[in-house]
Amino acid sequence: MKLPVKAKISIEDGIHTGVIIGLNYRDTPYQYTDVVIEFKVGETAMQLKAGYPTSLTQDGKLYMLLERFGCDLQVGKDIDIDPILIGQKCQFMTMTEKTEKGTFANVIPKSVKPVPSKQAVTSVITA
Repeated sequence: MKLPVKAKISIEDGIHTGVIIGLNYRDTPYQYTDVVIEFKVGETAMQLKAGYPTSLTQDGKLYMLLERFGCDLQVGKDIDIDPILIGQKCQFMTMTEKTEKGTFANVIPKSVKPVPSKQAVTSVITA
C-alpha cells in the first residue's frame, strides 16, 4: 500500500476556535467523556479531544462545562448531553506537552467555552 508522506503540523500554544463534533465515552481505566473539537490549522482540518470525568456532580468538570454552554442542570434529573454540546462553536486553549512518545498539543479542559457572540468562527470546518 502506498501512503503519502506529509509534513509535520504544529499547533501553536494559545486560544483556538472550532466546533464540537462529537462525544466519546470510555470506561478504561476510568469513566471519561471526551469532547471532540474540530478546527483548522492553516488549511488543514484537525481534531483534538478534551477529557472530562463522566460524572455530573455540581463541582465536577463536566457539570461546569455544561453550565458554560448555558445548560440548566437540575439535581435528580437525567440529561442527554450529546444534543447540548454537539454542533456548538467553541473556544479553547492548547498547550504543548513533550513526552517520551512525542510532542502533543493538549486542550486545557477548563478553557473550553462557547465562542463569544460577537466573535465569528473563521477556522471552523463546515460540511
